[in-house]
Amino acid sequence: MTNLADLLPAGGGQNNTDFVADGTITSGAPVVLTAAGKAAPVSGTAGVVGSETQLLPNAQDYPSVCSLSGSQSFAGVNDYNGGAGNTGEGFILTLSGSTVTAQTTPSQYTANQPYYQACCYDSVNDRIVMVWHENAGGTRTLYVRVGTYTGTGASASISWGTAVAVTTSTHTFYFTEVAFDPDTGNFVIFWSSQQTSWYGYAWVGTVTGGSYDTATMGSSSVAVVSAATEYNNLVYDPDTDRMIFTYLSSGFYGKVGTVSGTSTSATVSVGAAAQLGSSLNANSNAPVYDTANNKVVVVISDDLSLDAGVGTVTGGGTNTIEWGDVAVIQANTGGLGASAGVVATYDSNANKVIGAWRQNSSPYYSYMNDITITGTVPSAGTNTVIVPSNSQNKKIAYNSGVSKTVYVGEGSGAPITGSLLFSPTITNLTSTNLLGIASGAISDTATGTINTWGSRNSAQSSLTIGSDYYVQDDGTITTDTGGQLIGKAITATQINIKDYTG
Repeated sequence: MTNLADLLPAGGGQNNTDFVADGTITSGAPVVLTAAGKAAPVSGTAGVVGSETQLLPNAQDYPSVCSLSGSQSFAGVNDYNGGAGNTGEGFILTLSGSTVTAQTTPSQYTANQPYYQACCYDSVNDRIVMVWHENAGGTRTLYVRVGTYTGTGASASISWGTAVAVTTSTHTFYFTEVAFDPDTGNFVIFWSSQQTSWYGYAWVGTVTGGSYDTATMGSSSVAVVSAATEYNNLVYDPDTDRMIFTYLSSGFYGKVGTVSGTSTSATVSVGAAAQLGSSLNANSNAPVYDTANNKVVVVISDDLSLDAGVGTVTGGGTNTIEWGDVAVIQANTGGLGASAGVVATYDSNANKVIGAWRQNSSPYYSYMNDITITGTVPSAGTNTVIVPSNSQNKKIAYNSGVSKTVYVGEGSGAPITGSLLFSPTITNLTSTNLLGIASGAISDTATGTINTWGSRNSAQSSLTIGSDYYVQDDGTITTDTGGQLIGKAITATQINIKDYTG
Protein backbone atom coordinates (compact mmCIF):
# COMPACT_ATOMS: atom_id res chain seq x y z
CA MET A 1 0.00 0.00 0.00
CA THR A 2 1.48 3.31 -1.05
CA ASN A 3 -1.26 5.85 -0.27
CA LEU A 4 -4.51 6.39 1.59
CA ALA A 5 -6.58 5.87 -1.56
CA ASP A 6 -5.66 2.18 -1.52
CA LEU A 7 -7.81 1.78 1.61
CA LEU A 8 -10.90 2.93 -0.28
CA PRO A 9 -12.63 0.41 -2.53
CA ALA A 10 -13.35 1.57 -6.04
CA GLY A 11 -16.76 3.15 -6.05
CA GLY A 12 -16.70 3.78 -2.32
CA GLY A 13 -19.19 1.05 -1.45
CA GLN A 14 -20.86 0.93 -4.85
CA ASN A 15 -22.06 4.56 -4.70
CA ASN A 16 -22.03 4.78 -8.47
CA THR A 17 -25.21 5.10 -10.51
CA ASP A 18 -25.88 5.12 -14.22
CA PHE A 19 -27.79 8.09 -15.57
CA VAL A 20 -28.95 9.28 -18.98
CA ALA A 21 -27.08 12.45 -19.92
CA ASP A 22 -28.99 15.66 -20.59
CA GLY A 23 -26.26 17.35 -22.62
CA THR A 24 -22.69 16.28 -23.29
CA ILE A 25 -20.78 15.58 -20.08
CA THR A 26 -16.98 15.57 -19.98
CA SER A 27 -14.98 13.17 -17.87
CA GLY A 28 -14.57 14.47 -14.30
CA ALA A 29 -17.27 17.12 -14.65
CA PRO A 30 -19.73 17.80 -11.81
CA VAL A 31 -23.38 17.16 -12.68
CA VAL A 32 -26.82 18.07 -11.39
CA LEU A 33 -29.96 15.97 -11.23
CA THR A 34 -32.64 17.37 -13.52
CA ALA A 35 -36.40 17.32 -12.92
CA ALA A 36 -36.60 14.50 -15.48
CA GLY A 37 -34.19 12.35 -13.46
CA LYS A 38 -31.25 12.84 -15.84
CA ALA A 39 -27.70 14.05 -15.25
CA ALA A 40 -26.78 17.43 -16.70
CA PRO A 41 -23.40 19.17 -16.57
CA VAL A 42 -23.16 22.09 -14.17
CA SER A 43 -23.02 25.21 -16.30
CA GLY A 44 -23.28 28.93 -15.81
CA THR A 45 -21.64 32.30 -16.10
CA ALA A 46 -20.20 34.32 -13.26
CA GLY A 47 -21.81 37.55 -12.13
CA VAL A 48 -20.30 40.77 -13.46
CA VAL A 49 -19.93 44.24 -11.98
CA GLY A 50 -18.23 46.55 -14.46
CA SER A 51 -16.11 49.59 -13.74
CA GLU A 52 -17.69 53.00 -13.26
CA THR A 53 -17.89 55.66 -15.94
CA GLN A 54 -18.22 59.17 -14.52
CA LEU A 55 -21.00 61.21 -16.08
CA LEU A 56 -20.82 64.37 -13.99
CA PRO A 57 -18.59 65.50 -11.11
CA ASN A 58 -21.39 67.41 -9.37
CA ALA A 59 -24.91 66.01 -9.37
CA GLN A 60 -27.80 65.68 -6.97
CA ASP A 61 -31.36 64.41 -6.68
CA TYR A 62 -32.52 61.18 -8.23
CA PRO A 63 -31.38 60.43 -11.79
CA SER A 64 -33.41 58.60 -14.43
CA VAL A 65 -32.44 55.81 -16.82
CA CYS A 66 -34.18 53.84 -19.55
CA SER A 67 -32.93 51.37 -22.12
CA LEU A 68 -33.22 52.21 -25.81
CA SER A 69 -32.90 50.02 -28.89
CA GLY A 70 -29.82 47.81 -29.36
CA SER A 71 -26.96 48.40 -26.98
CA GLN A 72 -27.80 51.96 -25.95
CA SER A 73 -29.46 53.45 -22.90
CA PHE A 74 -30.37 56.96 -21.78
CA ALA A 75 -29.62 58.75 -18.51
CA GLY A 76 -31.21 62.00 -17.33
CA VAL A 77 -29.25 63.74 -14.57
CA ASN A 78 -29.68 66.87 -12.47
CA ASP A 79 -26.32 68.66 -12.81
CA TYR A 80 -25.42 70.79 -9.80
CA ASN A 81 -22.75 72.58 -11.89
CA GLY A 82 -20.47 73.11 -8.92
CA GLY A 83 -22.97 75.46 -7.28
CA ALA A 84 -23.44 77.58 -10.40
CA GLY A 85 -27.09 76.57 -10.82
CA ASN A 86 -28.82 73.29 -11.58
CA THR A 87 -29.60 72.07 -15.08
CA GLY A 88 -31.08 68.90 -16.55
CA GLU A 89 -28.60 66.97 -18.71
CA GLY A 90 -29.17 63.94 -20.91
CA PHE A 91 -26.62 61.29 -21.85
CA ILE A 92 -26.70 58.51 -24.40
CA LEU A 93 -24.85 55.52 -22.96
CA THR A 94 -23.33 53.06 -25.41
CA LEU A 95 -22.81 49.64 -23.84
CA SER A 96 -20.25 47.03 -24.81
CA GLY A 97 -19.30 44.01 -22.76
CA SER A 98 -19.14 45.44 -19.24
CA THR A 99 -18.19 48.96 -20.31
CA VAL A 100 -20.27 52.15 -20.51
CA THR A 101 -19.24 54.91 -22.91
CA ALA A 102 -21.15 58.14 -22.35
CA GLN A 103 -21.52 60.95 -24.86
CA THR A 104 -18.83 63.53 -24.13
CA THR A 105 -21.06 66.61 -24.20
CA PRO A 106 -24.47 66.05 -22.55
CA SER A 107 -27.64 67.21 -24.30
CA GLN A 108 -29.43 69.63 -21.99
CA TYR A 109 -33.18 69.18 -21.69
CA THR A 110 -33.71 72.11 -19.32
CA ALA A 111 -31.63 75.09 -18.21
CA ASN A 112 -33.53 75.11 -14.91
CA GLN A 113 -33.45 72.75 -11.95
CA PRO A 114 -35.46 69.56 -12.66
CA TYR A 115 -37.37 67.86 -9.88
CA TYR A 116 -38.55 64.23 -9.80
CA GLN A 117 -37.25 63.49 -13.28
CA ALA A 118 -38.25 60.27 -15.02
CA CYS A 119 -37.88 58.80 -18.49
CA CYS A 120 -39.20 56.01 -20.69
CA TYR A 121 -38.48 54.68 -24.16
CA ASP A 122 -41.14 55.00 -26.88
CA SER A 123 -40.38 51.77 -28.75
CA VAL A 124 -42.97 52.53 -31.43
CA ASN A 125 -41.32 55.78 -32.56
CA ASP A 126 -37.79 55.10 -31.23
CA ARG A 127 -37.85 58.20 -29.04
CA ILE A 128 -36.86 59.22 -25.52
CA VAL A 129 -39.66 60.63 -23.36
CA MET A 130 -38.32 62.83 -20.54
CA VAL A 131 -40.57 64.06 -17.69
CA TRP A 132 -39.79 66.47 -14.85
CA HIS A 133 -41.15 69.56 -13.15
CA GLU A 134 -39.69 73.00 -12.45
CA ASN A 135 -40.37 75.73 -9.89
CA ALA A 136 -40.58 79.28 -11.26
CA GLY A 137 -41.47 81.83 -8.57
CA GLY A 138 -43.71 79.39 -6.72
CA THR A 139 -45.46 78.04 -9.81
CA ARG A 140 -44.62 74.44 -10.52
CA THR A 141 -44.90 73.14 -14.07
CA LEU A 142 -44.87 69.50 -15.09
CA TYR A 143 -43.04 69.12 -18.41
CA VAL A 144 -42.54 66.42 -20.99
CA ARG A 145 -39.94 66.57 -23.76
CA VAL A 146 -39.24 64.18 -26.62
CA GLY A 147 -35.66 63.36 -27.65
CA THR A 148 -34.25 61.91 -30.89
CA TYR A 149 -30.86 60.29 -30.43
CA THR A 150 -28.11 59.73 -33.00
CA GLY A 151 -24.59 58.33 -33.06
CA THR A 152 -22.79 56.04 -30.66
CA GLY A 153 -20.08 56.27 -28.05
CA ALA A 154 -18.57 59.61 -27.08
CA SER A 155 -19.97 61.35 -30.19
CA ALA A 156 -23.61 60.37 -29.55
CA SER A 157 -26.10 63.21 -29.13
CA ILE A 158 -29.76 63.98 -28.49
CA SER A 159 -31.98 66.47 -30.32
CA TRP A 160 -34.75 67.63 -28.00
CA GLY A 161 -38.09 68.84 -29.28
CA THR A 162 -39.94 71.70 -27.62
CA ALA A 163 -40.79 71.14 -23.96
CA VAL A 164 -44.55 70.65 -23.48
CA ALA A 165 -46.17 71.98 -20.30
CA VAL A 166 -48.53 69.26 -19.07
CA THR A 167 -50.04 71.11 -16.11
CA THR A 168 -49.17 73.67 -13.42
CA SER A 169 -49.58 73.78 -9.67
CA THR A 170 -48.58 75.87 -6.67
CA HIS A 171 -47.31 72.67 -5.07
CA THR A 172 -44.91 69.87 -5.93
CA PHE A 173 -45.59 66.93 -8.25
CA TYR A 174 -44.14 64.28 -5.95
CA PHE A 175 -42.90 60.79 -6.86
CA THR A 176 -43.31 61.38 -10.60
CA GLU A 177 -42.77 58.31 -12.80
CA VAL A 178 -43.51 57.50 -16.45
CA ALA A 179 -43.97 54.25 -18.42
CA PHE A 180 -44.68 53.43 -22.06
CA ASP A 181 -47.61 51.37 -23.35
CA PRO A 182 -46.58 49.84 -26.71
CA ASP A 183 -50.06 48.43 -27.27
CA THR A 184 -51.60 51.90 -27.65
CA GLY A 185 -48.40 53.82 -28.38
CA ASN A 186 -48.94 56.12 -25.38
CA PHE A 187 -46.89 57.04 -22.33
CA VAL A 188 -48.42 57.41 -18.87
CA ILE A 189 -47.22 59.83 -16.18
CA PHE A 190 -48.12 59.03 -12.54
CA TRP A 191 -47.53 61.30 -9.55
CA SER A 192 -48.72 62.35 -6.11
CA SER A 193 -50.27 65.84 -6.01
CA GLN A 194 -49.45 67.90 -2.94
CA GLN A 195 -52.02 70.50 -4.03
CA THR A 196 -54.94 68.07 -3.81
CA SER A 197 -54.21 66.26 -0.53
CA TRP A 198 -51.59 64.00 -2.12
CA TYR A 199 -54.08 62.24 -4.42
CA GLY A 200 -52.50 60.05 -7.08
CA TYR A 201 -52.99 61.28 -10.66
CA ALA A 202 -52.12 59.96 -14.10
CA TRP A 203 -51.94 61.79 -17.41
CA VAL A 204 -51.63 60.01 -20.75
CA GLY A 205 -49.73 61.43 -23.72
CA THR A 206 -48.65 60.47 -27.24
CA VAL A 207 -45.43 61.25 -29.11
CA THR A 208 -46.50 63.24 -32.17
CA GLY A 209 -45.20 65.83 -34.65
CA GLY A 210 -43.85 65.59 -38.17
CA SER A 211 -40.59 64.16 -36.86
CA TYR A 212 -42.19 62.66 -33.75
CA ASP A 213 -40.43 65.36 -31.77
CA THR A 214 -43.23 66.58 -29.51
CA ALA A 215 -45.98 65.21 -27.28
CA THR A 216 -49.72 65.69 -27.33
CA MET A 217 -51.39 65.14 -23.97
CA GLY A 218 -54.84 63.78 -23.29
CA SER A 219 -57.53 66.31 -22.44
CA SER A 220 -57.17 65.93 -18.68
CA SER A 221 -55.57 64.02 -15.85
CA VAL A 222 -57.22 61.00 -14.23
CA ALA A 223 -57.53 60.48 -10.48
CA VAL A 224 -56.02 57.03 -10.00
CA VAL A 225 -56.30 57.22 -6.20
CA SER A 226 -58.66 59.66 -4.46
CA ALA A 227 -56.71 59.46 -1.22
CA ALA A 228 -53.27 60.45 -0.03
CA THR A 229 -50.52 58.51 -1.83
CA GLU A 230 -46.75 58.25 -1.56
CA TYR A 231 -43.95 56.52 -3.48
CA ASN A 232 -46.04 56.28 -6.63
CA ASN A 233 -44.76 53.99 -9.37
CA LEU A 234 -46.01 52.08 -12.42
CA VAL A 235 -45.12 49.33 -14.89
CA TYR A 236 -46.60 47.99 -18.12
CA ASP A 237 -47.97 44.42 -18.25
CA PRO A 238 -47.49 43.13 -21.84
CA ASP A 239 -49.50 39.94 -21.19
CA THR A 240 -52.79 41.75 -20.50
CA ASP A 241 -51.87 45.11 -22.10
CA ARG A 242 -52.49 46.91 -18.83
CA MET A 243 -50.67 49.57 -16.81
CA ILE A 244 -50.05 48.66 -13.17
CA PHE A 245 -49.97 51.50 -10.62
CA THR A 246 -48.36 50.91 -7.21
CA TYR A 247 -48.38 53.25 -4.22
CA LEU A 248 -48.41 53.61 -0.44
CA SER A 249 -51.68 54.78 1.12
CA SER A 250 -52.13 53.52 4.70
CA GLY A 251 -50.84 50.23 3.34
CA PHE A 252 -49.33 49.19 0.04
CA TYR A 253 -51.63 48.83 -2.97
CA GLY A 254 -51.74 48.10 -6.66
CA LYS A 255 -54.29 49.16 -9.27
CA VAL A 256 -54.71 48.02 -12.86
CA GLY A 257 -55.34 50.57 -15.61
CA THR A 258 -56.46 50.27 -19.22
CA VAL A 259 -54.98 52.88 -21.56
CA SER A 260 -57.04 53.93 -24.57
CA GLY A 261 -57.28 56.63 -27.23
CA THR A 262 -54.45 58.70 -28.64
CA SER A 263 -53.29 62.33 -28.57
CA THR A 264 -56.02 64.54 -27.05
CA SER A 265 -58.33 61.53 -26.53
CA ALA A 266 -55.70 59.46 -24.70
CA THR A 267 -56.76 58.43 -21.20
CA VAL A 268 -56.64 55.59 -18.67
CA SER A 269 -59.37 53.88 -16.65
CA VAL A 270 -58.48 52.05 -13.43
CA GLY A 271 -59.94 49.18 -11.48
CA ALA A 272 -60.23 48.55 -7.77
CA ALA A 273 -57.29 48.72 -5.39
CA ALA A 274 -55.73 45.47 -4.13
CA GLN A 275 -53.54 45.45 -1.02
CA LEU A 276 -50.23 43.60 -0.79
CA GLY A 277 -49.70 42.31 2.74
CA SER A 278 -51.57 43.69 5.69
CA SER A 279 -49.43 46.50 7.06
CA LEU A 280 -46.49 47.20 4.77
CA ASN A 281 -44.72 50.50 5.34
CA ALA A 282 -43.34 50.60 1.81
CA ASN A 283 -41.22 53.75 1.92
CA SER A 284 -40.07 52.95 -1.61
CA ASN A 285 -41.16 50.41 -4.18
CA ALA A 286 -40.21 49.32 -7.68
CA PRO A 287 -42.63 47.27 -9.81
CA VAL A 288 -41.30 45.22 -12.73
CA TYR A 289 -42.82 42.67 -15.08
CA ASP A 290 -41.51 39.09 -15.14
CA THR A 291 -42.04 37.91 -18.73
CA ALA A 292 -41.09 34.29 -17.93
CA ASN A 293 -43.87 33.94 -15.35
CA ASN A 294 -46.24 36.63 -16.68
CA LYS A 295 -46.34 38.23 -13.25
CA VAL A 296 -45.96 41.69 -11.78
CA VAL A 297 -43.21 41.70 -9.16
CA VAL A 298 -42.77 44.60 -6.75
CA VAL A 299 -39.59 45.06 -4.70
CA ILE A 300 -40.16 47.07 -1.54
CA SER A 301 -38.27 48.66 1.32
CA ASP A 302 -40.54 47.82 4.25
CA ASP A 303 -39.26 49.23 7.56
CA LEU A 304 -35.71 48.68 6.29
CA SER A 305 -36.15 45.09 5.14
CA LEU A 306 -36.07 44.33 1.43
CA ASP A 307 -39.30 42.53 0.52
CA ALA A 308 -40.88 41.25 -2.68
CA GLY A 309 -44.42 40.40 -3.71
CA VAL A 310 -45.91 38.86 -6.85
CA GLY A 311 -49.14 39.92 -8.49
CA THR A 312 -51.34 38.32 -11.15
CA VAL A 313 -53.34 40.68 -13.34
CA THR A 314 -56.88 39.88 -14.35
CA GLY A 315 -57.84 41.65 -17.57
CA GLY A 316 -61.22 42.00 -19.18
CA GLY A 317 -63.64 44.39 -17.57
CA THR A 318 -62.55 43.79 -13.98
CA ASN A 319 -59.03 45.27 -14.10
CA THR A 320 -57.79 43.74 -10.86
CA ILE A 321 -54.52 42.44 -9.47
CA GLU A 322 -54.26 39.55 -7.04
CA TRP A 323 -51.20 39.62 -4.79
CA GLY A 324 -49.45 36.63 -3.28
CA ASP A 325 -47.64 36.56 0.03
CA VAL A 326 -44.80 38.94 0.87
CA ALA A 327 -41.32 37.41 0.98
CA VAL A 328 -38.37 38.90 2.84
CA ILE A 329 -35.40 39.10 0.50
CA GLN A 330 -32.99 40.81 2.91
CA ALA A 331 -33.88 41.33 6.55
CA ASN A 332 -32.72 44.43 8.40
CA THR A 333 -29.79 42.60 9.96
CA GLY A 334 -26.04 42.92 9.74
CA GLY A 335 -26.28 46.46 8.41
CA LEU A 336 -27.81 45.28 5.13
CA GLY A 337 -31.31 46.67 5.62
CA ALA A 338 -32.73 48.58 2.67
CA SER A 339 -33.03 52.33 3.09
CA ALA A 340 -35.36 54.41 0.91
CA GLY A 341 -34.64 54.46 -2.80
CA VAL A 342 -35.12 50.80 -3.72
CA VAL A 343 -35.02 50.24 -7.49
CA ALA A 344 -35.58 47.14 -9.61
CA THR A 345 -35.56 45.75 -13.13
CA TYR A 346 -36.18 42.40 -14.83
CA ASP A 347 -33.23 40.52 -16.34
CA SER A 348 -34.74 38.43 -19.15
CA ASN A 349 -31.43 36.64 -19.79
CA ALA A 350 -31.15 35.32 -16.24
CA ASN A 351 -34.95 35.21 -15.72
CA LYS A 352 -34.47 37.05 -12.47
CA VAL A 353 -35.75 40.23 -10.86
CA ILE A 354 -32.85 42.49 -9.91
CA GLY A 355 -33.45 44.56 -6.78
CA ALA A 356 -30.92 47.24 -5.82
CA TRP A 357 -30.70 49.29 -2.65
CA ARG A 358 -28.35 51.14 -0.32
CA GLN A 359 -27.65 49.49 3.00
CA ASN A 360 -29.06 51.48 5.91
CA SER A 361 -25.85 51.74 7.95
CA SER A 362 -22.20 52.57 7.39
CA PRO A 363 -20.49 52.19 4.93
CA TYR A 364 -23.81 52.63 2.99
CA TYR A 365 -22.77 50.53 0.00
CA SER A 366 -25.23 49.75 -2.79
CA TYR A 367 -26.14 46.10 -3.32
CA MET A 368 -28.11 44.04 -5.78
CA ASN A 369 -29.97 40.79 -5.16
CA ASP A 370 -31.03 38.46 -7.98
CA ILE A 371 -34.54 37.38 -7.01
CA THR A 372 -36.04 34.22 -8.50
CA ILE A 373 -39.79 33.90 -9.02
CA THR A 374 -41.26 30.40 -8.93
CA GLY A 375 -44.95 30.58 -9.73
CA THR A 376 -46.02 33.31 -7.31
CA VAL A 377 -43.23 32.84 -4.76
CA PRO A 378 -40.15 35.11 -4.67
CA SER A 379 -36.90 33.72 -3.29
CA ALA A 380 -33.72 35.61 -2.52
CA GLY A 381 -30.54 35.20 -4.50
CA THR A 382 -27.08 36.48 -3.67
CA ASN A 383 -26.26 39.94 -2.37
CA THR A 384 -23.57 41.56 -4.52
CA VAL A 385 -21.92 44.94 -3.98
CA ILE A 386 -22.34 47.13 -7.04
CA VAL A 387 -21.06 50.45 -5.64
CA PRO A 388 -18.55 50.29 -2.75
CA SER A 389 -19.33 53.74 -1.35
CA ASN A 390 -22.15 55.82 0.12
CA SER A 391 -24.50 55.72 -2.85
CA GLN A 392 -28.16 56.40 -2.11
CA ASN A 393 -29.55 57.98 -5.29
CA LYS A 394 -29.81 55.58 -8.19
CA LYS A 395 -31.91 54.11 -11.00
CA ILE A 396 -31.39 50.88 -12.95
CA ALA A 397 -32.70 49.44 -16.22
CA TYR A 398 -32.04 46.15 -17.99
CA ASN A 399 -30.60 46.38 -21.50
CA SER A 400 -31.35 43.26 -23.56
CA GLY A 401 -28.83 44.25 -26.23
CA VAL A 402 -25.91 43.43 -23.92
CA SER A 403 -27.77 41.30 -21.34
CA LYS A 404 -26.68 43.64 -18.55
CA THR A 405 -28.36 45.99 -16.11
CA VAL A 406 -27.40 49.66 -16.36
CA TYR A 407 -26.84 51.54 -13.11
CA VAL A 408 -26.95 55.35 -13.02
CA GLY A 409 -26.43 57.14 -9.73
CA GLU A 410 -23.95 58.11 -7.09
CA GLY A 411 -20.58 56.49 -7.66
CA SER A 412 -17.59 55.56 -5.56
CA GLY A 413 -16.46 59.19 -5.58
CA ALA A 414 -19.82 60.62 -4.41
CA PRO A 415 -21.26 63.13 -5.11
CA ILE A 416 -20.26 62.25 -8.66
CA THR A 417 -22.90 60.65 -10.83
CA GLY A 418 -21.60 57.58 -12.60
CA SER A 419 -22.80 54.62 -14.60
CA LEU A 420 -21.84 50.96 -14.70
CA LEU A 421 -23.13 47.59 -15.92
CA PHE A 422 -23.77 44.48 -13.86
CA SER A 423 -25.37 41.06 -14.20
CA PRO A 424 -26.06 38.23 -11.74
CA THR A 425 -24.57 34.77 -11.77
CA ILE A 426 -26.51 32.43 -14.04
CA THR A 427 -26.29 28.72 -13.22
CA ASN A 428 -28.31 25.52 -13.18
CA LEU A 429 -26.73 24.58 -9.84
CA THR A 430 -28.99 24.93 -6.81
CA SER A 431 -28.55 24.13 -3.14
CA THR A 432 -30.30 20.77 -3.59
CA ASN A 433 -29.54 19.36 -7.06
CA LEU A 434 -25.78 18.62 -7.02
CA LEU A 435 -25.55 14.91 -7.92
CA GLY A 436 -21.87 14.02 -8.15
CA ILE A 437 -19.03 13.75 -10.70
CA ALA A 438 -18.93 11.88 -14.01
CA SER A 439 -16.46 8.99 -13.95
CA GLY A 440 -15.96 9.33 -17.69
CA ALA A 441 -17.25 11.22 -20.71
CA ILE A 442 -20.96 10.74 -21.56
CA SER A 443 -22.53 11.79 -24.84
CA ASP A 444 -25.85 13.60 -24.88
CA THR A 445 -28.74 11.11 -24.37
CA ALA A 446 -26.26 8.27 -23.70
CA THR A 447 -26.04 6.42 -20.38
CA GLY A 448 -22.97 6.74 -18.19
CA THR A 449 -21.71 6.35 -14.64
CA ILE A 450 -21.87 9.13 -12.05
CA ASN A 451 -19.80 8.90 -8.86
CA THR A 452 -22.24 10.04 -6.18
CA TRP A 453 -21.96 10.68 -2.41
CA GLY A 454 -19.60 8.33 -0.62
CA SER A 455 -17.79 7.38 -3.81
CA ARG A 456 -14.56 8.72 -5.23
CA ASN A 457 -13.79 10.19 -8.60
CA SER A 458 -10.47 9.51 -10.34
CA ALA A 459 -10.85 11.81 -13.35
CA GLN A 460 -9.26 14.96 -11.89
CA SER A 461 -5.83 16.53 -12.29
CA SER A 462 -3.44 18.80 -10.38
CA LEU A 463 -5.32 18.54 -7.09
CA THR A 464 -3.73 19.52 -3.78
CA ILE A 465 -3.84 16.49 -1.51
CA GLY A 466 -5.81 17.13 1.69
CA SER A 467 -7.64 20.20 0.36
CA ASP A 468 -11.40 20.52 0.21
CA TYR A 469 -12.84 21.11 -3.26
CA TYR A 470 -16.03 22.92 -4.23
CA VAL A 471 -18.24 22.95 -7.30
CA GLN A 472 -18.59 26.49 -8.62
CA ASP A 473 -21.60 27.97 -10.41
CA ASP A 474 -19.80 27.78 -13.76
CA GLY A 475 -19.11 24.02 -13.43
CA THR A 476 -15.46 24.22 -12.37
CA ILE A 477 -14.12 22.36 -9.32
CA THR A 478 -11.80 24.54 -7.24
CA THR A 479 -10.81 25.27 -3.64
CA ASP A 480 -12.93 28.46 -3.66
CA THR A 481 -15.24 28.10 -0.66
CA GLY A 482 -17.89 30.20 -2.39
CA GLY A 483 -19.05 27.06 -4.22
CA GLN A 484 -20.67 23.87 -2.93
CA LEU A 485 -18.46 21.35 -1.12
CA ILE A 486 -17.98 18.17 -3.18
CA GLY A 487 -15.17 16.41 -1.28
CA LYS A 488 -11.49 16.17 -0.38
CA ALA A 489 -8.49 15.47 -2.61
CA ILE A 490 -6.81 12.19 -1.61
CA THR A 491 -4.40 12.13 -4.54
CA ALA A 492 -3.53 14.59 -7.27
CA THR A 493 -6.21 12.98 -9.47
CA GLN A 494 -8.83 11.69 -7.00
CA ILE A 495 -11.56 13.35 -4.95
CA ASN A 496 -13.13 11.48 -2.07
CA ILE A 497 -16.72 12.65 -2.52
CA LYS A 498 -18.36 13.61 0.75
CA ASP A 499 -20.75 11.02 2.16
CA TYR A 500 -23.36 13.50 3.37
CA THR A 501 -25.70 15.97 1.74
CA GLY A 502 -25.91 18.57 4.49
